Amino acid sequence: ASTEDGFVYCLDARSDKPLFTLKAHDGEVTGLELSSQIQGCLVTSSSDKHVKVWDILGNKPSLVHSRDMKMGVVFCAACCPDSPFLYCFGGQKGGLRMWDISSVSAVNTAFGSRERLQFVIPFALALLLRFEFGLPERPLNSLKALFRVLPIIVLIAVVQEKHHGNEFSLRLSAGLSFSAAGDLCYLYRQQYIIIGIICFSIAYCLYALAFKLKNDNFLLACLACFIVIVVYHFMTPKLRGLRGPAAMVYMTTALLMIWRAMAWYRKSRKYNSLAALLGATLLVVSETVLSTHIFQFPVPQNELIGRYPYYLGQLFIALAALS
Repeated sequence: ASTEDGFVYCLDARSDKPLFTLKAHDGEVTGLELSSQIQGCLVTSSSDKHVKVWDILGNKPSLVHSRDMKMGVVFCAACCPDSPFLYCFGGQKGGLRMWDISSVSAVNTAFGSRERLQFVIPFALALLLRFEFGLPERPLNSLKALFRVLPIIVLIAVVQEKHHGNEFSLRLSAGLSFSAAGDLCYLYRQQYIIIGIICFSIAYCLYALAFKLKNDNFLLACLACFIVIVVYHFMTPKLRGLRGPAAMVYMTTALLMIWRAMAWYRKSRKYNSLAALLGATLLVVSETVLSTHIFQFPVPQNELIGRYPYYLGQLFIALAALS
């Protein structure tokens, strides 16, 4: 609750005393908005023309950032339900104004790690279960197959729960789903290797779409095409039947994903674009190891060398959904 003299009170209906009292502004507090997803992030607006970002975690409020919005009296504030750092304000002049508070370094320092932990902790637990109960994978059974894709299922659930089905997160979730399907096909690769390659190709296309398909960074695209040709020439002697064209499509989509991730990072230089680039690179490294093991020659410890980059790559791809 807030008052006309600039105070903010945090109340618990079970207690007679406020959890904390905060002198937030010099004038009336006109807006109180908790972040839609980030624990402890409170934004206040006031007739003193300022908007302030507070960290109230543990009922110990501290000021993170203050800004004069140049709108005169700020009448109201609202947080976007899909983007936890995006706020909208209405003022005496200038109409409505949107502000991405994550553009402030102090805000990223205070709250960025909290959002990432909401991804990492459940994913780490699922990964622990996968390696504890999903190995060895032979003989195969449905429970081991479930544990194999459990970390990816957790990532899909967290992305959708945190971002409420916006376009970017839907594309990432669809890509993660096709990756999980391809991973299951790899378990039964004697019968479904072609279907697995197709699933991973679709996943990489969806990731590239999420990273934005634009006709830019032509030199990067040429480099990607050159790598596809070289790798395909190296692998062709061992690929027979439909495996050859399927591998060509797969490598093209993988390099398409890398190209778009690099282009996005070069343009924005933000944390989520860096996560996308790291994730795409790790996925390609993982699939290169596994493809070499299947089609070329046995790779020692291929399960360890291939699977860890794969899961880390998918985690970084999911982290790209963060603001």
